[in-house]
Amino acid sequence: MGENELYIVAPDSLKGSLGAWQAADAIAAGIWQVRPRAKVCLMATTDGGDGMLNALRGVLGGETVRLRVADPLMRPVTAEYLIYNGKAFIESAQACGLLLLKPQELDPLRVSTYGVGQLLHDAIVRGCKDIVIGLGGSATSDGGSGMMDAMADMMGLDRAMGQTERWQAMGRKVRAMGLRLRLMSDVSNPLIGSRGAAQVFAPQKGASAADVKEIEHRLTMLSQAMGGAELPGGGAAGGLGWALMQIMGAEYGSGADMALDIMGFDEKVRGATMVVTAEGRADAQTLMGKAPMRVMQRARRAGVDTLLLAGRVADREALVAAGFRDAVGLLTSGLPLSVAMQSSNTALGLRATTAYYMSKKA
Repeated sequence: MGENELYIVAPDSLKGSLGAWQAADAIAAGIWQVRPRAKVCLMATTDGGDGMLNALRGVLGGETVRLRVADPLMRPVTAEYLIYNGKAFIESAQACGLLLLKPQELDPLRVSTYGVGQLLHDAIVRGCKDIVIGLGGSATSDGGSGMMDAMADMMGLDRAMGQTERWQAMGRKVRAMGLRLRLMSDVSNPLIGSRGAAQVFAPQKGASAADVKEIEHRLTMLSQAMGGAELPGGGAAGGLGWALMQIMGAEYGSGADMALDIMGFDEKVRGATMVVTAEGRADAQTLMGKAPMRVMQRARRAGVDTLLLAGRVADREALVAAGFRDAVGLLTSGLPLSVAMQSSNTALGLRATTAYYMSKKA
């Protein structure tokens, strides 16, 4: 039974719990529990957030570079990025990620993207001309000002210059290098306004209502000073996306689509029986371009259904209406959140839920 079936397993990481490759292994175990002779193709997807490097490293290999950089509160932390075939892949969350801070350390008016600039500069110094930067999972809302300061510092630009003039000079130097900077993001929001970085994302990073107003003011002033346009995706990583595009000429793109291209998803999904994807929480935000949504859309073009698994599921009807075959919460979802998110329990939940679904409905 199932010997002619092919299942594509392409989860994102389940933030704070399980990496994408671990999640893929657990789902595959659930499939084989019910379909022991089925073929299973494992992938690890990413939209540019936490786990991006692990997802890509599992396919590309390459050289892992470790560097001491500043964390969001300017404390030293060891971050990694990947070099493959002359290209650099930077996960900005390694330097400015929310997971680097304890809940009591969240300070949206102080946190900085300085460490991202250190990673970027190091990749440039090593001769990388094509640099991909993932923007998800950040703790920051500084409009990329920390990143620009770091780049200007390491380029030796005088701090006595006016800040705007200094950042503009840095941007001109970067553009003159002939680099290709590409952004991996699941966010299309602009820098400012009702859909901007402050009003939509800052509360998720610990910002109070007063903080949101102050961040919106700072980002507005930054945009005006730098002659900013309302760029789609500019609100990613608290405005880091805007700074990279506006000042340094970066290209915006769907992180998930870029990752799926690297994985060869479109070729592998042809003729598959079903695709199984997963993320930590599935809800209406999934439909805003997150990795599981991109997986489903591309599988659907190939005529293949996609099952979405998640630690928690909300807006199930909207997810199904958008094209998912189903959106299913893990069987461990009734446990207290702190217990359910333990990696061993998440893996168990993915395996058990997959097996249960396969035995009842697949």
